Amino acid sequence: MHKLKSHLHLEWIYQEENVSTSELEEITEIVIPPQKELDTLYDLAAQGSIKALMRQAQYLEKLNKKFTPFAQQLLELANDFQDAKIVELISQYRSR
Repeated sequence: MHKLKSHLHLEWIYQEENVSTSELEEITEIVIPPQKELDTLYDLAAQGSIKALMRQAQYLEKLNKKFTPFAQQLLELANDFQDAKIVELISQYRSR
């Protein structure tokens, strides 16, 4: 890329990505699913059923996009087989 720029006398122009503050807050805000869903996730995590937990997290994303950040956290932990951390995460929201 650098050689192209120097030989062809190019100047790279980068497009700025504009994400509004409200969109950013919407993306990062963690919305907790209903108690019934949390109970299901907890049971799956406690049993070590990682594949089933991942399917349930994907279902949550499809159910309502506002659950996506929460589901993504679960999927990240599940991909790393972090059963204990998944149980801990879900437990902190179940007790509310």
